[in-house]
Amino acid sequence: GSKSLVFVRRIASVKELEKKLNQEIELWQYEKIKKYLKKGKRLIGLKQAYDDRNAALEIEYVLMELSKKLVYQFKYELAQLLNLDENNDLQAPLINEYLDVLYHSDDDTVGHDNFRNMVKNHIGKKSYKSEFKESTLSLLKVELAELIRKQQEEGEPEFPDEKDDSNPNNFFSIFFGSKRYIEGFNFRKRVSTKNWYSYNYFHLKIHITEIDFSSSNVEQIHFGARDRTDARKIDYVNEKLLEALKKSKGINGQKIDERFQVKTFFNYLFDQLLYEEFHEWITSKWKVKVTTHDFLNDLEALFKIMEGIFRNGSGVLPAFIAESISNDNFENNLIEILNESFPIVIQELKFILRDFDKIMATNFSDKTKIQKALYGQTPVIGVSGFHSRDVSRVATQFRMPGYPYVLITTDILKEGEDLHLYCKDVYHYGIAWNPSDMEQRTGRIDRINSDCYFGLKKSKEINFENSLQVFYPYLADTLEVNQVSKVFYKMNEFIKTFYDITTKTNHDPYASIDELVQEIPSQVRDRLESKFDFHSFTGVKDYPKTELTVIKGVGSQRSELEQVLQIVLVELKDTYKDFFINPTLNNHHLFITANINLNGRRAPLKISFVKGRHFDQIDLSIESIICKGTELRRLDQRNEIREILANKELELRNYNDLLLARKTLILNTESKDRINWITTVLKVADKIEEDYTAGGDSEEEL
Repeated sequence: GSKSLVFVRRIASVKELEKKLNQEIELWQYEKIKKYLKKGKRLIGLKQAYDDRNAALEIEYVLMELSKKLVYQFKYELAQLLNLDENNDLQAPLINEYLDVLYHSDDDTVGHDNFRNMVKNHIGKKSYKSEFKESTLSLLKVELAELIRKQQEEGEPEFPDEKDDSNPNNFFSIFFGSKRYIEGFNFRKRVSTKNWYSYNYFHLKIHITEIDFSSSNVEQIHFGARDRTDARKIDYVNEKLLEALKKSKGINGQKIDERFQVKTFFNYLFDQLLYEEFHEWITSKWKVKVTTHDFLNDLEALFKIMEGIFRNGSGVLPAFIAESISNDNFENNLIEILNESFPIVIQELKFILRDFDKIMATNFSDKTKIQKALYGQTPVIGVSGFHSRDVSRVATQFRMPGYPYVLITTDILKEGEDLHLYCKDVYHYGIAWNPSDMEQRTGRIDRINSDCYFGLKKSKEINFENSLQVFYPYLADTLEVNQVSKVFYKMNEFIKTFYDITTKTNHDPYASIDELVQEIPSQVRDRLESKFDFHSFTGVKDYPKTELTVIKGVGSQRSELEQVLQIVLVELKDTYKDFFINPTLNNHHLFITANINLNGRRAPLKISFVKGRHFDQIDLSIESIICKGTELRRLDQRNEIREILANKELELRNYNDLLLARKTLILNTESKDRINWITTVLKVADKIEEDYTAGGDSEEEL
């Protein structure tokens, strides 16, 4: 359904409304999942966490006070356990963090259960029993080494370079986004190792009959050391398939390695549940795109948006349930759960397919920003001067189907961001001091290409469903009644005299409780007729135009750039004799891609052009993938990698969900130096990948 935009005047109102609406959303979400909660140990843990959610703040307070009392009473023993000086101020915060992990762990041993029960029994109490403190100390002595080890291994947030101040009030958002709930947090971490949210390109043949894959390229596939997880394997499968892609029918009976035909959850989703919508999308894109690369670019963007729904939005909860019931039958479980209990998620996915071009044009002119923009979604979100949330990201998410369904804000969002794609309901809690402020607020969704705009175009008549709805809630028997009554009266007077420049109106900005309001004025619905002679306007005369002549060019001509890439392509083929994927030049978009065999390991390479230091300068960019960002989340490790690259005169780059090593060169760099830098980038990226991810968590451990 339509989203809601709520404007309030006080920061406190944002926080209060956000909390209350999230509580209603939690109940709605819980009703959807109740029937599944006895079907797995993780789901039983989810129910227990949900039942304890109202006591979460009280529990946090008990744990915080307990950590202070432990440090006060057992300072020396804890200092030894933490390997800190006994006067170090970090003792209490660290102990508090470890106690929080202990309380929310899925360990159901007697010691852990007793600890949880004693924490609950001390809610609201000022003094803590000696037995409580001593047993907690004993539990810490047993568990602390393991807690520290896990903390060092745990990942950072999905975008560790960015401070995340979202602090959602919704329980289910917290469950999957906070280390407090280890099962939910580990599920989000585990997802990065799965192939669920990748689409196997082999099955594009279902929708596009004139494509196939070169027989010699798909007979067999060999996975390397870096292909440890299903996610890595499907990435490599798709790389090989794209290399083998051709616009002609294949030979009947060709031998194909079955690993090229594996189906992921996205294959089941798009080729079954969303078949009609996806087929229409894919065939229309295939017909109009200039190159195969353009088509695949749009396809990748579509899958990134869909991935955002299932990793950060309304699809996280059903996915968690599906895996908890049975990991071996995840795909079918999730399809069934979506059909039975989460039809709203299916509706959101269909909206994305239907409105893809509109969504991309409004939100994602830079396709590399999709993943980051969809991070940290929650059903109801508030924005004000109190919050440190990324306002632009919140606005982008609100212009998408799915979370957030409700955006509550002060006047911080009354201008600067359009919020119109899926919203036609705006609520003014509290009358603004200035009428133009209210017009600015409503104007966030009263725009061309809005939800209402397309509804009106489709039905060609005005009705409740396609009209913009502006609400002015007020409390009865308060000054708000007089304020709303006066605003409505003034609005009606303004509308009646809109085309009459001779009418004079009195400026009266005050509302008085002495005025008795018998009835709130009804909205004027008469059709407005202009008094100006616009019917006789015939338009602006179209004078003949002359073409502009370029006297002196700036920068580089396209032909020069093409020539540079042609030279680099020859250099690559002459220098490297063994390729997993042969070097390919894309003349339309001016870049080269390849996957080089570097001592038996795959070394992906992309060479393209980027803007140089000066406004008229274009540089050559050499990039190689280190790993996916989800495989390397720890901020300290990323900083180490930045330093390693800087020492080699390279830089670390985030590209969508990838971490890249990059070197930029001026166009007239000598051939020998250029090849040396290409080799350096490949070797350094490969060495970092091997050092920082090869010994990481396996899929089974996660």
